[in-house]
Amino acid sequence: MSKYCSRKGTCLVARTPFENIRGKVGVVIYTKPVKCGGGCIYCFSQPNYPQSYLENEDTLRAKEYKWDPASQIDGIFRRYNLPKGGGAKCDITVLGGSFTEYPEHYILDYVKRMYDCLNGCSSGSLEEAIAIHEHAPDRCVIFSIESRPELITVEMCKFLLRLGVTMVELGVQSLDERVLSFNGRHYTPKDVTEVTHLLRSFGFKVGYHMMVGLVGSRYEDDVAALGAALWTGEYCPDYLKIYPCVALKGSYGQERLLECFRAGWRPLDNDQYLRLLFEIKPHIPRYVKVSRIQRILEPSTIFAGPSRVIDRHIFDHVCHCISHRAIGWSNKDLEADYFDYRIEVIPQNDTVYLEAIHVGRGILGYARLTPLRNNTCGVIPELRVFGRMRCVGESSARNNGIQHIGVGRALMERMEGIARTSNWKSIRVNAGVGAREYFVKLGYTYEDKYMVKSLV
Repeated sequence: MSKYCSRKGTCLVARTPFENIRGKVGVVIYTKPVKCGGGCIYCFSQPNYPQSYLENEDTLRAKEYKWDPASQIDGIFRRYNLPKGGGAKCDITVLGGSFTEYPEHYILDYVKRMYDCLNGCSSGSLEEAIAIHEHAPDRCVIFSIESRPELITVEMCKFLLRLGVTMVELGVQSLDERVLSFNGRHYTPKDVTEVTHLLRSFGFKVGYHMMVGLVGSRYEDDVAALGAALWTGEYCPDYLKIYPCVALKGSYGQERLLECFRAGWRPLDNDQYLRLLFEIKPHIPRYVKVSRIQRILEPSTIFAGPSRVIDRHIFDHVCHCISHRAIGWSNKDLEADYFDYRIEVIPQNDTVYLEAIHVGRGILGYARLTPLRNNTCGVIPELRVFGRMRCVGESSARNNGIQHIGVGRALMERMEGIARTSNWKSIRVNAGVGAREYFVKLGYTYEDKYMVKSLV
């Protein structure tokens, strides 16, 4: 039995176990508990834990490590039986609320300690840690943080680039201005589209968190938003997390939500939420990766709202998002011969989405390309290859498998071809610090926080 158990002896809900099928090591770490600065009526909290997180296997472990990023990363390596310094490629996600609302000195120290841990040595500054990390033994190739739309500005985007952030997840929750206002969110749908455009112009991947069953939202509204509106106009996020609104048992700071419940509001129940997912899933575009459809909550803590744990495989026949088509999801042989693939190009609003797909097996990798500056240059916010992780510098044995057989290079060449056809003067990549060395091999140079190649 896990050491991270509740006082009643029931094992707490844990994050999905690590499976070596996605090409990277998923590393989820938490920031220290602070008040988030928001006033959402649905948000819950527990003393000594970050806002909107409860005691679970992940947060208990982070608390034991005193919320220190280096200790958390070391603990995750031990948990996954990964040797430190063995060439791991890490997909790091920082949770714990709006990362951009912490004091700047805390953020700088937090990120420096994160890189120092993977570097295997201490540094005197964030800049020194980043310089070392470009050639470190273990590398952060994807770096994701969470924020709220009203906290993202031009200056914040520049700051996040300085940190090496590659993806920003926004707590959007709803596309209805009335629902947002009633639930304590301080932005409008127009603000969301403007922030999405701003983030894309800086080369960040954009994820949305959407919540269904909010006070003031009808079932039909949620279906319309997630099944259609989100994929038109200027939204079109790259990543999506869907959460149902829930009311918890006990004192978790949801007093206003419970007042709404007593006044007649009801969240979705288990059957309604499952029906909603089956209705919207067929309409989610191929360029989207649906990362989550539930929070990590012990079902017994939920007073009202969906509490049943959902097996995502039940959507395999109706969902065409990246998650359900990715190689490895359907338990294919990841060490087979995968050279017979093709690259498909799919429009994603202003962005172009490309995927390397093996017929009958799934997506081997994908990338995105966004035009900038009146179509005279472009930025690549994402290049990813799935399969069993090949460590940094490791060759593909017998040229089998998926990683290090040229899938990433083929996607890059296709994007550069699109850029040249469009008469762009240059192309740049918002690459994770640990991925910069890879792009140097493709002829890119580091300029002003980006990897850049001239096309003239």
